[in-house]
Amino acid sequence: MVSGLSGKAQYGITLKSITNFKEVLGSVINISSILIGFIATMMSIIIAVADKRVIKRIRDYNGTDLVIAYFAQTLLAGFVVAIYSTSLTPFAESPSSHAKWALSIWGALVTFFIATAIRILHVMLGILRSVIEDVGDEIPEVVEADAEKAFQGKRKIEQ
Repeated sequence: MVSGLSGKAQYGITLKSITNFKEVLGSVINISSILIGFIATMMSIIIAVADKRVIKRIRDYNGTDLVIAYFAQTLLAGFVVAIYSTSLTPFAESPSSHAKWALSIWGALVTFFIATAIRILHVMLGILRSVIEDVGDEIPEVVEADAEKAFQGKRKIEQ
């Protein structure tokens, strides 16, 4: 849809001619903000599982820089989309001749952000799958808790 808008912007569509364009911009801002938060959360999960076998494999094959670049591109693209969409909102009713260029740039930015977000989500799901498989091999046996033994030490201190 966004790419279509971007392409059609060159053929006479202006910001003013798009029905509810302010709402579209607001939705894009919300979705990009949610994706930025989700990706930042995934980064913290990666840091938390840094000692797992899959992360060691990424390091062994010199993939660290690539994964960091994927995160950085997606986060930067998300911030640019959110900021550009916010700055475009006041001009949504403008019949300006520059509006078709603004719409084309916006469409290209949103398309790039979606593509990078899909790429990093695909990579992260692969890492998550590997982490789950690694953890599945290490699940300890469940032991029933014994309340009497758990509080036995405390009773000795009180006496």
